[in-house]
Amino acid sequence: MTSEDQDLVERRLQMQVYHEWARLARSRPYPDFQDMEDGALEPFRADSAIVQVHEDGEAPHLTFVGANLRRDCGEGARLERRDDVPAATLLAHLTENCEQCVSNRSPIWFEAEFDNRLGEAVKARGILLPVSSDGGTVDMVWCAASCSFEARKEPVTPLPIPPALAQGQVALEGEALAAMQDDPAFRVLVVELGKRLVAAASQEGLVGLALVAMAGGEVVSQLRRGPGFDLPRTAQFMAGLARAETQALAAGPEAERVEQVAVTTARHVGFARPLGEVPGLMVLVALDRGAVNLANARIAMARLARDLDSAGVR
Repeated sequence: MTSEDQDLVERRLQMQVYHEWARLARSRPYPDFQDMEDGALEPFRADSAIVQVHEDGEAPHLTFVGANLRRDCGEGARLERRDDVPAATLLAHLTENCEQCVSNRSPIWFEAEFDNRLGEAVKARGILLPVSSDGGTVDMVWCAASCSFEARKEPVTPLPIPPALAQGQVALEGEALAAMQDDPAFRVLVVELGKRLVAAASQEGLVGLALVAMAGGEVVSQLRRGPGFDLPRTAQFMAGLARAETQALAAGPEAERVEQVAVTTARHVGFARPLGEVPGLMVLVALDRGAVNLANARIAMARLARDLDSAGVR
């Protein structure tokens, strides 16, 4: 499910629960709990909790907690009072404003993003609605929420970029490039870039993958080369295009960076992606048009760009 689809589902639950609450209330400002016991809660049971709030300051009691709200509380967790709810859980976030809901006697719309106790990134949306246990006193809250859970990714290790190169103090061309290629720190960077590129670039029809110096089109590291594909010549050509695009943008009213240059020939689709974090280097990718059509090639390159960003190659 895409993030847009998930967002729609969460908003739909909010509105469905709200409309059901309003239907149960009829002409009253809020419904009775008895109305909910008669089956109105059933369609939303898994995503709902019923909380009873006490005037004497006693911890609110959990009359009911649905299965989806128990998910990150721990298997077999005993949830009788709100004090029993583990911190950093969806249920804890959802129920923390129950007293305010009772005090205001009005709905509270709920949105939250947090890391739960399972180490997951949670995006949640829900609603808190006042309910009466006796037809007069507002002392209960109908809480409902839906959310997405996503495993928190480990932070990407920064690239080991030599300081002089990162700061643009070294131009990767001519003698400076030759000297840099003999530098152990630069070789470590090239090896690390190669690992991340090979891991990210798994497209069908890949015939060329290389790190290229933009200034002169030299192939710094050849990672993949298909039979009959002229990688050095393609690298020089694509580097020239990338330089021309960079110069054109530099002459414009706003400073912009070239993100990608694409060229289509009768046999290949080529892409050049300058690396913003490593000035003077670009990634060259070439696909065989006999194995992948142009539309799929562009989709593949968009996917590769996302994968490279995730791998810390920007």
